[in-house]
Amino acid sequence: MVGVIVAMGGEIEPFLDKIKLKKIAIIGRIKYYTGTFFGKEVVMCVCGIGKVNAAAAAQAMFLKFKPCLVFNFGLAGSSSEMVSVGDIIIAKHVVQYDVDTSALGDPVGMISTINLVKLPCYNLLSKKIFESLKKNSGIRFGAVASGDKFLNSKLEICKINKKFDALAIDMEAGSLAQVCYLNNTNFICLKIISDSVFESFGRELVAKEYLKNKETLPNTLCDIVYDVIKNLI
Repeated sequence: MVGVIVAMGGEIEPFLDKIKLKKIAIIGRIKYYTGTFFGKEVVMCVCGIGKVNAAAAAQAMFLKFKPCLVFNFGLAGSSSEMVSVGDIIIAKHVVQYDVDTSALGDPVGMISTINLVKLPCYNLLSKKIFESLKKNSGIRFGAVASGDKFLNSKLEICKINKKFDALAIDMEAGSLAQVCYLNNTNFICLKIISDSVFESFGRELVAKEYLKNKETLPNTLCDIVYDVIKNLI
């Protein structure tokens, strides 16, 4: 079974129309949609925004449905001048930029107990996805950085890019990758860029750009995810 986790309802609604829905299970306050997609068993949920919401939903998914692969897709902000609104980022690994025990001598971003900064993605399949899509413009393969803050400060974003060489910033992928690692399960992450401090000047304009694009870009990403799951997973 393939697990699909997104942060917001608008990111999954276009995809729900494409599967043969079998059942809806409710665990806590999260709905888990199970069904088939071109013969593949899938379970999907909307976890909510932020790392704790994402981790809680993912662990519940593991305990109930035991997916062999977890797939996260959705919106993200650009963290590089080379990445524009509408670009697709396929994660080669994920970091949590807001984890910091450097006062104890640890590297910034290192997650205690597992002692990793770079949380792994299933790169055998991620690279295959990249190869299948790279003929399109705006498809990139690189790091995604997660933290519990909507960033619209160019200074903050440039610091994250310099430290982690990240192409995109979101609020869920880091914790999802961590939960997958703890459950010995492969993780794949695809993001579409909804806003960029390098293109919109002023914090309010960045937020307005995000709010505008979150209504349309999920449909674009859904079409890509649809083909990926159909042909590659």
